[in-house]
Amino acid sequence: MGLDCTAYYNCKYIGKGSYDEDEDVWRMLNGSALCRTLNYVEVYEHSLVDFPASSKGMLAGLYSYEDEKLWCAGSYTGYNHCRDALAKMAGYTPDTSFAENSMASRFPHTASVRKVQSGPFHSLLYFSDCDGVIGTEACGILANDFQTYDTKACQMRDVLNNEDGINNGDHWYDLYRMWRDSCEFASHNGFIVFH
Repeated sequence: MGLDCTAYYNCKYIGKGSYDEDEDVWRMLNGSALCRTLNYVEVYEHSLVDFPASSKGMLAGLYSYEDEKLWCAGSYTGYNHCRDALAKMAGYTPDTSFAENSMASRFPHTASVRKVQSGPFHSLLYFSDCDGVIGTEACGILANDFQTYDTKACQMRDVLNNEDGINNGDHWYDLYRMWRDSCEFASHNGFIVFH
């Protein structure tokens, strides 16, 4: 198991509804039906609640979209290691106040993001590691952060490669570029769904 993500491009809000398995259609609250085989994605209410700054402007319900990109951000633990390296690269000071062997103590740079209201990559670092939606506005800010920090990301790749000798830095930078490209893609009236 791992964190799968989908970036959606050029989305339009359709409204609230539910999937009707018997007829294989999306049944809208107004009674109309939409063919399931077309490009639709449902955003659930619970996906928008926990991190409202990341999903600002999003409504629960059905969206149409023009294009999508699906990728795997790694195992949940691997994703958290990558995210902690991103927080370290962005200059977040490690928070060492958590109990030893707690999840937060394993990822101290990411844990420190919880203490600030904004900063580079904030919408990604202060976010779930398994479920949720990052909206258009946050994707645009993240795309800019990824572009701005690219030189530092190359340096972090080299640091990570030198730390372990097995080229984890190359893998980390590949994910960095995937996130950069996906945030740019979704910043065009789209969003990213963690699932």
